[in-house]
Amino acid sequence: MTTGTLDQRGRALGVLRLSLTARCNLACRYCRPENQDPPALLTHQQRLKLVGAAA
Repeated sequence: MTTGTLDQRGRALGVLRLSLTARCNLACRYCRPENQDPPALLTHQQRLKLVGAAA
């Protein structure tokens, strides 16, 4: 599955990966690229809206 949307490297986006865990320490490469401070967490409603928009 590919869409017309491309990532920053020009690759077609086809998969949405949303990792949720109560054990998250916000220190992985997705939350803290180049050791940046993580932004505020998404609410449950915001996560549902994100998944719905990607569907």
